[in-house]
Amino acid sequence: MSGATSTAGAGTGPQAGGLGTTSLLVRIFGAPFKTTHAGTRRVEANYDVNGVPSGLVYKETVVTDGQGGFSIQPLQVIQGNVPDTPLFLLIQQMREGFLFRYRDFLIRDMPLFRQNYRSQVLNNQALIAGRPCVEYLVTKIIGSNRSYTVTVDQATALVLKYEERDGQGNLLSLMEYESFDTQPNFTGITLHQPINQEVTLDIGNDLKGQVGFAPLLPRVLPSGFELRDAANVTDQNGKTWLKLTYLDGVEPVFFMHTAPGTALASMVGQRPGGLIGNAPSDQVVVYNIGPTTVVQGKVGVYDVIAVGKVTDDELLGLIDSSLP
Repeated sequence: MSGATSTAGAGTGPQAGGLGTTSLLVRIFGAPFKTTHAGTRRVEANYDVNGVPSGLVYKETVVTDGQGGFSIQPLQVIQGNVPDTPLFLLIQQMREGFLFRYRDFLIRDMPLFRQNYRSQVLNNQALIAGRPCVEYLVTKIIGSNRSYTVTVDQATALVLKYEERDGQGNLLSLMEYESFDTQPNFTGITLHQPINQEVTLDIGNDLKGQVGFAPLLPRVLPSGFELRDAANVTDQNGKTWLKLTYLDGVEPVFFMHTAPGTALASMVGQRPGGLIGNAPSDQVVVYNIGPTTVVQGKVGVYDVIAVGKVTDDELLGLIDSSLP
């Protein structure tokens, strides 16, 4: 292979700091959980929320202990129409578990990544927060036409910067480290404590026997996605949900539902243009936060929630195909 390009999983590619670039991509998966460090990060979100532009720039600190523990502390809003800044920062603090695990670019499944994405080295001598990095262009080839410019630390394989763009090249989101410390001071740091109780299930065995009821299992999935995880989740209100996580290699799609007979008695709103399911009472709300679609509502005797960076119709089709 010649030049400064390579495809993940296809040979060793050009060398960067003694590491083949493919090896660096493979190591991305565990890096956030295995790397002890602290840093200040700049975060941008430049997209519409239900059609209303919502450009937002803020800063946060992140600390990890290298053993799976982490803390994200929002610092300040730099730009954006935030009516209540203290409330926004508090909400971000409460969402730190989700933000750490799912907000930023991460290769979460290498076989699916190879199937659904192409990677190309743009710069094998990039520098972020004083750290030598390799910069990649990652393009999705199945499903949506989003792309990512991803800058990866050579020593740790941490993603120190990424830019997510739509098919027209518009910037959707960005995260960039402005400082990086491999010997953080943990004094006064409280590592994340989950609000919800989550028990991982074995997707290789019958889920019905594990959860105690017949689960809703979608038969039609967004293009390129496959089931990779299942869990029982008990929320802060004591309600138990089955959570199914589907991956395309990078992005997750979540489908959650309650046990039969525990659904709420009523919902607000309904799917624009009609309902899904079979009963007149089946109602869902569909809304969009930039590239992310959220479907939430009541279908028969289930509360359902589906979330992912896919289209409205793909999420609605996923839910509809899970019904008996």
